Amino acid sequence: MCWLLKKGKVMAYHGRCLDHCSSWGSVCGHSGQTYPSECAALADRSTVDYTGPCVAVGTFLRIENTRSFGCSGVRCPPLPSPHCSNAIPPGACCPVCGAVVTFLFSRHQADMIASAVQDVDPVVVQTIAEKLRDYVKVTECDVFSYLSLESEVVVIVNPIISTPTPLQVKACVREAKKIKTLVEMSSPAILTDLSLSLFLAASLESPLTERVTSSAPAPAPVIVPGFTLVILFFWSLLEKRLLS
Repeated sequence: MCWLLKKGKVMAYHGRCLDHCSSWGSVCGHSGQTYPSECAALADRSTVDYTGPCVAVGTFLRIENTRSFGCSGVRCPPLPSPHCSNAIPPGACCPVCGAVVTFLFSRHQADMIASAVQDVDPVVVQTIAEKLRDYVKVTECDVFSYLSLESEVVVIVNPIISTPTPLQVKACVREAKKIKTLVEMSSPAILTDLSLSLFLAASLESPLTERVTSSAPAPAPVIVPGFTLVILFFWSLLEKRLLS
């Protein structure tokens, strides 16, 4: 940081320098966080939902895999390939090219580990993505993650090349399914890692039945329905009561 100031430079984003991404123009990550650029989002282990600041909340009550009413004003960027899986992560508006796996984790077990092991580092979703990256053997795929509104860990295995081939897209989907299977089978490799051992179950998000086009009108602010917030509030109270 001091070196940057001495050279009269400004830090673009935290993390390693990335190629094949834009360093200009704010974007909304699938995590629901606004980033100053696409590179900043990717460096934070978050894929890009759409350009511009976050203005909408997408589908997270997955009754069926369709776009949420809150995303009607969002302009989705085109996918890099017509062979993309077209799956929409929970809480997002726009689809990704690769695969989306949702993990349910135990908060109670996390609290027990934190109290038993004093020197353990806090578990963050970026750390989980980096650890899961070790299980992905395809260099054209990378792992991204965030915490959903339902307090689930959402993991995205996405192609990192500009125009992925059908084989490369399938490879990323296959790697995501492999991670899901490792968790479901309680693999020793997963159980011996404190941050990954918290996972209880995993599910693979299904692709959309229809392609999302980018011809929608300009984004408009959308507010989450009050009924949904009430459900989340009472669910949080019930969870605290059960854990106590």
